[in-house]
Amino acid sequence: FIDAEMKLDAVTIKNCRLVSKLEPFGVENLEPLFLFKNLKITQKKLLGSKQEHLKLKLDDPNTLEKENVLAIDAIAFKKGDWDKNLNVGDLINITARLNLNVWNNTTTPQLVVKDILK
Repeated sequence: FIDAEMKLDAVTIKNCRLVSKLEPFGVENLEPLFLFKNLKITQKKLLGSKQEHLKLKLDDPNTLEKENVLAIDAIAFKKGDWDKNLNVGDLINITARLNLNVWNNTTTPQLVVKDILK
């Protein structure tokens, strides 16, 4: 069930924190799932000791450079097998949840990918 369509430039720390205010998530209160359309894969790599996770860097080609929207990280846990069907430069649609990634005292917004609709 997709809750709403979202543009990549709405994936911000602020919006990730707003969604987290809806917690706790569970059977009676599902975490919101968003649809993102026509995103360009600018980078991809496999992560994990068994290369089981796929990390993508996604950009919205319809966003003007002057808007200064940076590409967003997206992680697909246990979906390393998707790697062989995706190429840098591909345009994809995804369903994902908003998440904050904290690494080395730096917080960035990221998407946790549920599905890729190529």
